[in-house]
Amino acid sequence: MAVKESREVVIEASPKEILDVVADIEAMPEWSDIHQSAQVLERHDDGRPRRAG
Repeated sequence: MAVKESREVVIEASPKEILDVVADIEAMPEWSDIHQSAQVLERHDDGRPRRAG
């Protein structure tokens, strides 16, 4: 029998604010303990990250 788990998180921010934080790849190590470093390797024409490493 498979185990299923779900969680819900309420974030008091607009979708744009959330996307701005998640798309700021270089800042990710500041708020995510599992990321020691991060950099954008390639960007879309509008500046959003396309490929990161």
